[in-house]
Amino acid sequence: MANSAFTHDPQITVPGSSTDNAVVIFDGTAGTGFGNSTILVDSGGNGRIGIAADTNVITLTSGVVTIAGTVAATTLTGAGAGITALAAANITASGTLPALNGAALTALNASNLSTGTLPAARIGADSIIEGKLNVSNGPTNGYVLTARDGVAGGYTWEAAAGGADAPLILDQGGSDAYILELRSSDVAHGISGVNTETYGFFAKKHGNSGMLRIWGLSDADANQAIGLSLTGVSGIAANATKTTSAIGIVEILGGIKSGSTVANAAANGNILVIRDAAAGAAKLIVDQDGDVTLPVGNLVIGTSGKGIDFSAATPDESGAGAMSSEILDDYEEGTWTPTLGDSDGPDNATYNNQLGYYTKIGNAVFWHCFMNVNSTGSLTSANQARIYGLPFVTSSDSSSEASIYVGDGYFPANGTDGRAVAGQLNLGQQFIIMYLVDSDTNYRTTFTVGEWGNSGTIRCAGWYRV
Repeated sequence: MANSAFTHDPQITVPGSSTDNAVVIFDGTAGTGFGNSTILVDSGGNGRIGIAADTNVITLTSGVVTIAGTVAATTLTGAGAGITALAAANITASGTLPALNGAALTALNASNLSTGTLPAARIGADSIIEGKLNVSNGPTNGYVLTARDGVAGGYTWEAAAGGADAPLILDQGGSDAYILELRSSDVAHGISGVNTETYGFFAKKHGNSGMLRIWGLSDADANQAIGLSLTGVSGIAANATKTTSAIGIVEILGGIKSGSTVANAAANGNILVIRDAAAGAAKLIVDQDGDVTLPVGNLVIGTSGKGIDFSAATPDESGAGAMSSEILDDYEEGTWTPTLGDSDGPDNATYNNQLGYYTKIGNAVFWHCFMNVNSTGSLTSANQARIYGLPFVTSSDSSSEASIYVGDGYFPANGTDGRAVAGQLNLGQQFIIMYLVDSDTNYRTTFTVGEWGNSGTIRCAGWYRV
């Protein structure tokens, strides 16, 4: 059959010809026509396109299509469930490759991999991995995520050489950008310089010096005033050792580089420093000697009855006493206002001076008083004088009664007839009962309001238990 498109007419060979089992053969091998191509289809449903001696052929054998040679701009359609190998291929259109081994895959665009492996694949900088990504190369080898040359922010997975490195390494080369960033679409903290959906990131702190910086960022949620939370859960009971060999469920270790090893910091060297994020001012310092320093704040005991435990430093009672507590659970300094009164209570006396100071350490109150009375007012002259206004009620314990020390007393109205002024604090009270003591007989008598008189002045001090 002649055709002007060919210099050699194609031949049709019928069954039983010299080509075994052939049904149709289009053979142009004898001339220079349409690529000297050959198309052969036999009765078994098998066939081939291409010159018999050429490696660039397409064959169909038992329902399997094999493409040999270089195929450019090829489109594969369908579900692809029967594609088991695709060597040296570029896929530029969307498709599904559920059973791809990817032995020589160099580019993968907009495709889904539902099964199979990618042993030598490159994941581009803008690629999105949805779902779960498992990276494993056995117990002795890992994979390295290395920055791609010439691609800003791009990374590739590479097998760790010899298994000497960790199972996962994030290597950012010389970049100072965040090496790992965590985001969530329901976060919107609005902090400038960081993506508003970022709730955490890891980065270098100082250029080529390294140092790891970990940030946690939270939204404006009044119920969660937390930026970074660390939690440790032990599989066994917590260690209770209180010596240098103690271990904790959460531990922070600090040391210095010494040659190629890690060593302890020098004496007094800071191991842990807590700063505020804005100004960078240190708030708490723990040093190598175990000392804790609060540069700008106080140690606050948040629970009544709790305090500083001196049990490790205080020796056991060796005398006749009995130790009842080694906890310093209170300290307080303040002022109080001394007031002259009688057995009926304080009244309307007037004053030139009323000064009182106290210091409370544990259950002991140390106090000082200076009072200059201008007029005793309507106080009953014959009643016993009292000083009211002590800062705390005295203890009700039977051994808690206390006396006072009078450093100076001046009572010009009636005088004290050479008798010394004294005072006593009774149990469960908040006032001082005044007495006069005869220096010859040491006999104690009541010191009355009348004997105090107008312009009476006293300076006294003492302590008592609460």
